[in-house]
Amino acid sequence: MTRHRIVAPLLVALGFIAAPAFSQSSLTIDTAPPAARQEAPGPAREGYAWAPGYYKWENNQYTWQEGRYIPARKGYRYQSPRWEESNGRYTLYPEQWVRDEDAKDKTEHDATQWIPGRK
Repeated sequence: MTRHRIVAPLLVALGFIAAPAFSQSSLTIDTAPPAARQEAPGPAREGYAWAPGYYKWENNQYTWQEGRYIPARKGYRYQSPRWEESNGRYTLYPEQWVRDEDAKDKTEHDATQWIPGRK
């Protein structure tokens, strides 16, 4: 019986610790983002994915977040942050890793294999 009193709170505590790793949040504003800058990654790095730069919203203005290499995740495809417009409002959806088999469009940018000129 003591075991059950310890296990339940432990599971709840672990759930709170793990939750931020899976949470996805977005930001919606009225101001359109500037056109994305053109940037070329440095030489490809084995085991890393290129995360292209994007404009983020902070302190009531757009600021450029430079592209960078991030550790690749086997079996996943990197999806960069993106702005989407709807009814004159702009929403920034955060970066995420998507399982390859769950990808809706297999032709979408695969950051693990960067090819110049490919979108």
